[in-house]
Amino acid sequence: MSLTHNTEGEPIGFAAFAAKYATEEACYEKLYEVRKEAGFCCPKCGCTDFYLIKKRKLYQCKACRHQTSLIVGTAMEGTHLPLKKWFWAMYLAATDKRGVSALWIQKQLHMAYNSAWFLMQRIRQMMGMREENYMLMGIISFEDTAIGGAKPHPVQQSRGRRKARVLVGMSKTAKGYPRYAKFVYVKDLKANTIRDVTEKAFEPGAKLENGACPSYRKHIKEKHLTAFAAQDASKEDLLWLRTVVSNIKLLFNGTYHGLDARHMQRYLNEAAYRFNRRKMEDCIFDRLLTAMPGSAHITYRQLTRGPATVYV
Repeated sequence: MSLTHNTEGEPIGFAAFAAKYATEEACYEKLYEVRKEAGFCCPKCGCTDFYLIKKRKLYQCKACRHQTSLIVGTAMEGTHLPLKKWFWAMYLAATDKRGVSALWIQKQLHMAYNSAWFLMQRIRQMMGMREENYMLMGIISFEDTAIGGAKPHPVQQSRGRRKARVLVGMSKTAKGYPRYAKFVYVKDLKANTIRDVTEKAFEPGAKLENGACPSYRKHIKEKHLTAFAAQDASKEDLLWLRTVVSNIKLLFNGTYHGLDARHMQRYLNEAAYRFNRRKMEDCIFDRLLTAMPGSAHITYRQLTRGPATVYV
């Protein structure tokens, strides 16, 4: 049964969800099911048979008796927060189309602001790792945009000096309707940058549609986008793409304020994750939870002192 639906298959709200996962036991039980299905095994001998040590919330291998935690090897590793707060924050981040800020999470989950901010950054990091597994294909509308409200990257030039530069790609159906999107924060709009982003985000042979922008001059298309069929597009061709871009700007202007550029890509990952699963609302939290095993652990020091997550 879906974590976001009752026994009759009807959607449940946050209050009912929080009540269902109000105890650590309920959260650990569900996380164990997810990890076991993903191939949870002993990191020492590889055995898949465990039994629970309830007082310590550890699983002991039946073969070598090595003890391990369910959160080892996940984004939760090293956390001091209760699992229920992880579940609740993941539910809110995955299901709220407007996005959720750390300040809002702080108030809803009754926790310190720094803890809420760190929690949300780790969830966004997990979303981003999931998005990296997929590439856009087919017909792709492709443009750059500038998103305000972020402290700029040190090397940014005059265009959009106080704004973050983002390359936006959106695959479309044969009838022109949106399918999936990718948002990539970049330090510049040079030809080599555009080439590197497209090679990483788009399947070779895709048809790229873009507007008449200096960043996509003919020589860039011919010399740097040779794996794609790039062509200029009309306003009608780019209508859905620009609608998506407008919604993203509203999200950043309305929910997030004064972002540090070093974290911009994680916020873009969150927006892309929800957009690409907009037709999966019935199971979007379930899918996020299944992304937990194998997701990278990131420390507070790495987040606050590390370099910007920018595609170079």
